[in-house]
Amino acid sequence: MQIVDSGNSIVILGHWNIHSFSNKWMQEKLCSKKDEPIQVGIPMNLTNAPDAPTYIAFENIKLIFGYQSLQIMAEKRSSSALAKCAEIAEKIIKNLSQTPVSGIGVNVCFEETDNPEKILSKLIFDDSKKINSDKFQFLASSARRTYLLENKCKLNFEIMSLNPDKVIMQFNYHYDIQNTTECIKPLGEVQSLYKQAIIFMKDVYELELGEISEVSK
Repeated sequence: MQIVDSGNSIVILGHWNIHSFSNKWMQEKLCSKKDEPIQVGIPMNLTNAPDAPTYIAFENIKLIFGYQSLQIMAEKRSSSALAKCAEIAEKIIKNLSQTPVSGIGVNVCFEETDNPEKILSKLIFDDSKKINSDKFQFLASSARRTYLLENKCKLNFEIMSLNPDKVIMQFNYHYDIQNTTECIKPLGEVQSLYKQAIIFMKDVYELELGEISEVSK
């Protein structure tokens, strides 16, 4: 089992003003080095992709501005990627504390390609035998469940199989919040949630996280 590239992220729901994220502000408030290169991606063809988000990339982190959301995403896998996302999120929260927010999500995504059958065998639904496979050719399956955890955290857990050779497991830990101050506690729990997801996969599906190559910052 491996972490999916771009699979670690933190999403903060709120009314974010992208104009606050100027190059000068980013260098002063978010970057670990003052001369850190910053890339900005702006959608050019809004006719074909009217909802395409603008993004800002630096230090293996991509800030993606969606409709009333800001996603802080690690572009490449590493054992410290989610912690880096939390560090950047906390800096943003503290420096833009006036921003109206309503929720925060922590995302961890794994993929299994060596032994996907360990999970696929559990995705056989009761009605499968009654479906005519000659007429309805099977292409993909998914299963989604929601659990209530401690501290009013909701875990949305989804398993997706788009082909027989790979299975995706998505953990979304969601907290409802009322202001930026309430973001700090969930951000402090990010590493614990990351470890919880790994243990969950081991205990339930007997899958262990493979060795992760560190990505230089």
